[in-house]
Amino acid sequence: MSALNKLPSVQDSVWRGVTANLSDQYQPGSIHIWHAASSCSDHIGVTDTFLDKKKHRTLFNIKCYNGKPIKNHSHYAKENELILPPGTCIRVISQSNPADNLHIIACQEVDLSPAEMNAIASSVAMPGHIPKNASIFYLFWLDPNVNKSQENVKTQEKLRKLFDGDFEAFEKEEQCVFSIRQKKTDKIMLVVSGQMGQQILPKIHCSTSLTSVKGIITHQNELIKEVEQEKTIQTRKTSKNDTAAPPVNTPISGYEKQKLLPLEEALKPVESIIEDLQKYVWTVKNNAKESSHDGLTHDESASIMLYTMDCGEASLYIQLNRALRGEQRSEIKSWLPYLKLFMTALRKLPSFQGVAWRVVPQNVKDQYKKGERGVWWNVSSMTTDPQVLEMFIQEPGPRSVFTVECKNGKDIGQHSYYSAENEVMLMPGFYYEVTSVFQPAHEMHLISLKEIDAPW
Repeated sequence: MSALNKLPSVQDSVWRGVTANLSDQYQPGSIHIWHAASSCSDHIGVTDTFLDKKKHRTLFNIKCYNGKPIKNHSHYAKENELILPPGTCIRVISQSNPADNLHIIACQEVDLSPAEMNAIASSVAMPGHIPKNASIFYLFWLDPNVNKSQENVKTQEKLRKLFDGDFEAFEKEEQCVFSIRQKKTDKIMLVVSGQMGQQILPKIHCSTSLTSVKGIITHQNELIKEVEQEKTIQTRKTSKNDTAAPPVNTPISGYEKQKLLPLEEALKPVESIIEDLQKYVWTVKNNAKESSHDGLTHDESASIMLYTMDCGEASLYIQLNRALRGEQRSEIKSWLPYLKLFMTALRKLPSFQGVAWRVVPQNVKDQYKKGERGVWWNVSSMTTDPQVLEMFIQEPGPRSVFTVECKNGKDIGQHSYYSAENEVMLMPGFYYEVTSVFQPAHEMHLISLKEIDAPW
């Protein structure tokens, strides 16, 4: 333990395998303490090599933040081994059964108080060069009542405009701590008050990303003024240290300059492309609602709902992504007014940080090599619940299952046409690194991606 304690703690998404079916013991929402040291790897293929493929096997995909990398001290350096120290607590997020004898359990490391640990101690279970991107300044607001008063909701709207999307509000301490730990190179100001501040500060005091912790228990207008002043100070510091990068043209460049229009007007340039578009617009406008919870207008909510609606070949998401993947810039110009409304809506939503899933009914493994980086310019719909995909995963024929470790996914569950699917959206420009490519079953490939900061 003395040796492990001297190693740096890292945040990573790692894998651990057991030759057994542990799905009954690891139900979503359950918490487990692993009292033994747990050997993991960030390469799923390494993990599965040690399992008997003729028997039931369980693969754990663990989002950890106190892992100890032992690559430089291991006899098998190529395995990228990481140790989870004894006493690691994990919460099960989801589970799936993508093949007859394969079970995948997604979980994340959590902090528990001594009382909480004692309460569950009886449930022990076995367990190319990229330039450095400039830092971003975030504002986090932690308050159990942050969404429960009209005044707080209005204040959120003002802060969200001030920070242009780099603002998140949390009701739960655990979610806030997790988000702070994800921001390695960014600047953060945390607004918190009272007893909750006393609880959270010991857990985040060593975070290098935290530049300022403000205890503001006063009027809302004073809160906004104080935050604005701090943002100005941090912006000046950043401008002195960073050299402005030249603008980068992307497939969606120019949408920001578009005027924000109602949904019907934003879609006029593409009416000829989508049959019965007016009918679909009428449907979502009658189902979508203005949201005081996250600040979306009626039209912004409807723009997301329309994207998620499945209308066969006439589906908006099919036509939009076809244009985004196209080689001709002219194909996307007609979509810019809609993208302005759609992207404005997505940026208002809280960011999802965790593992999301997606299945593609074809073998695309040759397009993804471990260690390579790439970008998805299309809009990508994912789910946080792999059980939603099981009916597609278990269909015969080639299929590729993506597990994506997100930092900035957008939880659209409240605005999706299919709200029960736990849907998360990856916005155009999703930049990733391939962490592993693995074939766990016949005609099925599991491709793991990790979201990283884009170089533009």
